[in-house]
Amino acid sequence: MTDSTDEILAQALGASSPRQPSRRRKAPAAMLSGLLQRAAVVAVTAVAATMAPGLFTTEAQAASPQLYGVQLHSLWSENTAADVDRQLDLLDRLGATTARVDVGWSSLMTDGPGQISTWYRDRLDSLVAKASARGLRLIVTLAETPCWASSAPESLKLGCVGAWWDRDVTRYPPTRAADYGDAAAWVAARYGSRIAALEVWNEPNHPDPAWARLLSADQATAYAALVKAAYPAVKQVAPTLPLLAGAISFGDVAFVEALYARGLKGFYDGLSIHPYNEWRAPGSPHDPQWAKYDLVMGTEAVHNTMLAHGDLSPMWITETGWTTCVVGSSKPCVTEAQQAAYLEATLPIVQGWSFVRALVFYGLRNKGTDARNSEHMYGMVRQDYSEKPAVAAVSRAFRAATTASVPPTPSATPTPTPTPSATPTGSATPMATKRLRPRTRRFLVAREPITTVRLVAGVSVASGTRLVLRSVG
Repeated sequence: MTDSTDEILAQALGASSPRQPSRRRKAPAAMLSGLLQRAAVVAVTAVAATMAPGLFTTEAQAASPQLYGVQLHSLWSENTAADVDRQLDLLDRLGATTARVDVGWSSLMTDGPGQISTWYRDRLDSLVAKASARGLRLIVTLAETPCWASSAPESLKLGCVGAWWDRDVTRYPPTRAADYGDAAAWVAARYGSRIAALEVWNEPNHPDPAWARLLSADQATAYAALVKAAYPAVKQVAPTLPLLAGAISFGDVAFVEALYARGLKGFYDGLSIHPYNEWRAPGSPHDPQWAKYDLVMGTEAVHNTMLAHGDLSPMWITETGWTTCVVGSSKPCVTEAQQAAYLEATLPIVQGWSFVRALVFYGLRNKGTDARNSEHMYGMVRQDYSEKPAVAAVSRAFRAATTASVPPTPSATPTPTPTPSATPTGSATPMATKRLRPRTRRFLVAREPITTVRLVAGVSVASGTRLVLRSVG
């Protein structure tokens, strides 16, 4: 990271937000990379290997590298072929290995079940081919119900005449979940291993009717029906294609519990969430009562819920990011410098989570030009493609992460294995439980030149400098 990045993070992490209590919580090992204050002394919990699997990255788990990417809206009507090329070229320059793209079921099958809109199919074919040519495998999010399938009231559908897509018809679940399953199977059969995953819907748990992507009196039941219809249909045609359930707004443990209560476990290959961190730096102190709205606490809370249900499926972070709207005009607004620093600092945190398969930042390009509209300003580039500082920051982070995920070349001369001590170390008294108590150690965080380094909890950083942890107690 650059010196300016360190300074921004130090300011953000060193002071409590005036909107939240100043109480701090102990930081788990996976958060160490978020606490990037030079020569700061931090407390780190070194957890024994006997704890629940999936909490820390190991060498064996690192053999399946995480995916890193950015959200695209390349299929939106305003994007030309030249726009698509420009967006994919930028992702290639960033060093991304994936990209998430929203695919509209309502556009793919506008006229009826199985009736493919050729103009939209051709655009999707082209996007998948162009992404593949650049070494990118897309995460396809399939959402939006066509009018013929929608359970929207007739007062909105109006016989599916006119611009029904502007009357919120697409936000209602289908009357028959099997119709959605058929659409998911079509996508899976056509693109198969050329895409990274197929994700069922987007943010089905959003409670605000103005923003809700799934309008239903019982969102969990409606959503579970979609996933249960899609999973067997997809597996029949593309057995190895990961099907993702969730796409959950924030770290919504209550919604995850509701999905388990409706028997969803076993109907997906990964659970995806959108753990936004509002205006705060990743890993910064935050009141635990608001864990749902915290990148670290929200992600870990959902993962702990999964473990409590015996669910060892990987998690996919398919959205998170910061918006550069005018600070003060909306709660999540940050400066462009803060956006860059926070995005870059997120990578090492996620690398420390072996249970996370992918990280996708939202998004690549600003949706609009209204600087006071938070939704318009999440992009790393502006509407005219001029770059924010986030482009350079994310490029450094992605390339460092992908470099660190490559196993080192074995030495020609193996390092000899030390002879075990004849005298056992530690107490001879049997432990009362099988779970070891975390042992608190103190480390000094410092910076020195580096090519590649592996930190605690398997977090790897490769760049011009490195952060090292020196034990001081």
